[in-house]
Amino acid sequence: MSDSQNKGPGVEVNEGMPAPTSPRKKKTAQEKIEAQHRYRMSLRAPKTPLMLSPHQAWRLICAKTGGSIAKSTFVRWIRDGKVPAVRLGRKIFVPIKMLNDLIEQCLNGESLM
Repeated sequence: MSDSQNKGPGVEVNEGMPAPTSPRKKKTAQEKIEAQHRYRMSLRAPKTPLMLSPHQAWRLICAKTGGSIAKSTFVRWIRDGKVPAVRLGRKIFVPIKMLNDLIEQCLNGESLM
């Protein structure tokens, strides 16, 4: 006897085919908008930058230390390696974490080298 005869009339057996699954619940318009918003937010840059331009770093170090450092002096420190910096193509960036460490050194009275 074949499988279709054992199961009764009108019943077909699909061997090798996965069992049908329940249909997925359709998202409402609001759920779609929220999903798009979560996706877009995941692509954005962090709220706190990880790197600063030399100008931004200079302004931050002047503001936090309360000192008046000439911008040309700060750029020389970057060039001489006293202030850690990263070059990406033609642009130079100062990592914020290293700049904060440098500010702490300055406030503690330690020298740059």
